[in-house]
Amino acid sequence: MGIQSRLFLAFVTIILVVVVAIALIANWSFERGLVDYLQKMELARIQRLISTLETNYTDYGDWDFLRHNEPAWHRIMDTALGSQGRDRRPPPAGHRPPPDGPDRPFGGPPPGEHQQAFGPPPPGAPPFGRPPPHDPRHRPPPPRDPLDLRPRLRLLDAMGEQVAGRRKTEDDETRHAISVDSETVGYLAVRQAEIATDNLALAFQSQQKRGYLLIVLLTLLLASLASLVLARRLIRPIRAIAAGAQELSAGRYGARIAVERNDELGRLAEDFNRLAATLERNERMRRQWIADISHELRTPLAILRGEIEALLDGVRQVSPEHLRSLHGEVIGLGKLVDDLYELALSDLGALEHKRERLDLAELLDEVADGFRRRFEKKSLRLDNDAHGPMWMCGDPQRLRQLLANLLENSRRYTDSGGRLRITTERSAGHYRLRFEDTAPAVSDTDLPRLFERLYRVDKSRSRSLGGAGLGLSICYNIVTAHDGRIRAEHSPLGGLAIVVELPAEGDKPK
Repeated sequence: MGIQSRLFLAFVTIILVVVVAIALIANWSFERGLVDYLQKMELARIQRLISTLETNYTDYGDWDFLRHNEPAWHRIMDTALGSQGRDRRPPPAGHRPPPDGPDRPFGGPPPGEHQQAFGPPPPGAPPFGRPPPHDPRHRPPPPRDPLDLRPRLRLLDAMGEQVAGRRKTEDDETRHAISVDSETVGYLAVRQAEIATDNLALAFQSQQKRGYLLIVLLTLLLASLASLVLARRLIRPIRAIAAGAQELSAGRYGARIAVERNDELGRLAEDFNRLAATLERNERMRRQWIADISHELRTPLAILRGEIEALLDGVRQVSPEHLRSLHGEVIGLGKLVDDLYELALSDLGALEHKRERLDLAELLDEVADGFRRRFEKKSLRLDNDAHGPMWMCGDPQRLRQLLANLLENSRRYTDSGGRLRITTERSAGHYRLRFEDTAPAVSDTDLPRLFERLYRVDKSRSRSLGGAGLGLSICYNIVTAHDGRIRAEHSPLGGLAIVVELPAEGDKPK
């Protein structure tokens, strides 16, 4: 399975788990809220019924008006639990209703009072106080009680005896005291409601669940689309980097990746481009290196071949002068091969460095004194302003080679009558050595390339002076092996300045 598929599945799974968890919590919260709401509504209606019963008990003095009087019990429940809250009380015991009383709602005024106050009823209307004629075609639907409270009620007297309501005793019923003048005169027993089986509650709950399911499905669909787009966007630069890596592995170092992001993947693409540029530059330098080596070896070999063929053909006679010429070419060729071999060992990390504690200033004085006579032969002045001691840990043989190469480079390319000045200083835990000579100068373009192998500013002049362009490259490797730095600058004397920085140690212990 690819990264894109894994990312897509991971995103969708996480979102699905979160959405389902939210839906379950919301459904649980809704059910709890619905139950609490119905219970509070039921308790409020029970309190109204208790208040009505207390009022009626106060009026009648006992519960006899309700014993075996189911119509009166239902009228009291209508008064307390109905949607219209008029207080209707049953008539006292022995009270005879008016002639039209059976047709008049319990507790309503007699029809004569309506006629005296409002006049006769409109034509075709029933007399005041009487219900309209029963028309089965226009029968109103009975009121719906979502709590189904009435069948669950029964009234008990103070002794717990049945007065009215349902006859069956339930174990799960709750008794609410009915008090008059701080005295308990009865109980209203309420059986526990089965709210979960209520049709209205079930219908509403089912509707909510369907809504939650629809929300989950829509959210999952949108999350899947967003995850697919995001996974593709995340995987696109990775695929580009993988394709670029395949190009590099095939040797096509010109491969580059378009950077279109500012995040970690964008920085990774930039690093890849820098890597590709470095490999391309190294490949170009390698090819140039091979071409330069071939050229450098071809020149002395061609001279040797020509000299030897001339001696064999009898064009030239064997003489000490001709032999010295051949010997000089062999020496130069051997030095070139030795330098190449040393550079190869340095690149492989196989160049041995036997480090020891030494005084760099003393070593510099020793090497500079050995070059004074050679500088004087070319009419050059050598000024060594080094001040010691300069203690450090290094390989004395390699450091001597470093200093000798720098002195020889300046002697070889500085015009006659010029000068080389050597200065030293200590700063921030390292020694800085400056080799500054006089003309000729080096252009800004050539300065950063002086440490490249076989690079020479003036190839024809360098070859005539015996340089192969490897001295500064060897210096660079030696300084790097000693954890130092080396760079080329313009000299204030008008020529080239080589700056070497090497790590310093403390003073020599006594």
